[in-house]
Amino acid sequence: MLLSRLRESELSRQNIVVGAVGQVQQAIRFVESKRLFDDGMWSLREGRPPARDVRLPDTKEFFFAHRNAFRIGVALSAGALFLVLAGWPARSQP
Repeated sequence: MLLSRLRESELSRQNIVVGAVGQVQQAIRFVESKRLFDDGMWSLREGRPPARDVRLPDTKEFFFAHRNAFRIGVALSAGALFLVLAGWPARSQP
């Protein structure tokens, strides 16, 4: 690949320019990402599995969602209980 050879030639120079090496490395990453993107789009279009099997991280989002739902339920229940004990529904009638 041309970019890999360019990176190696930049790294073998006597006075290395770090910015040039970084730009070449970024271009290599872009080309690889574009290749994977094109393969993924082609696999969606053709209905075949992609060349690279991507494993999504296993997070505990389900646990956090339930915990937050419980916290919201407790807060709403406490607010409703406070309003009922304060007699707020009875005061709204003329």
